[in-house]
This record gives sequence, C-alpha cells and structure tokens, in this order.
Amino acid sequence: MTARLDDPVRAGDAVIAALCETSRQGARLPSGAWLGFAKRPLAVLIRQNGRTRLFTPAGATITPEDFEARHPGHLEAFERLA
Repeated sequence: MTARLDDPVRAGDAVIAALCETSRQGARLPSGAWLGFAKRPLAVLIRQNGRTRLFTPAGATITPEDFEARHPGHLEAFERLA
C-alpha cells in the first residue's frame, strides 16, 4: 500500500487535496487474470489565507505534528503544491 497526495483542487483562494492510501492486487485465474485496485482517504488538506488545516476523512482536526508523525513528508509536499 502506498500513501500519495491526489492532485490539488483550487477553489477561490483555497487549495484542497486528499492524502489517500492506494493498493493493488492481482491473481492468475485458469481463464485469465484478475487485477483489482483500492483507494482509501487518510486525510484532507486545505490551504487558505496562508494557513494549512488538516482533517480526517470524518472531519476531525489533525495537528500538523500528528499528521507528520503518521505521514512523513506529505505536509511539506502539499505546501509546495499549494
């Protein structure tokens, strides 16, 4: 599984992106092959008025320190994009 930032969306002066976990699975079957993908949101990042706010998919606030501990490097990557 891999965590990655979705492409940011701009809405007025806000920049919004989701950090999602993606995974893929495959299997060989007698009649061919099967390939499946899954995507699960981990966090929503919003940058507006020079301030970044972080939320869980359910809407609870995440502190920058907690976010960085769980997802190292992704906050810095988002702020470069925003």
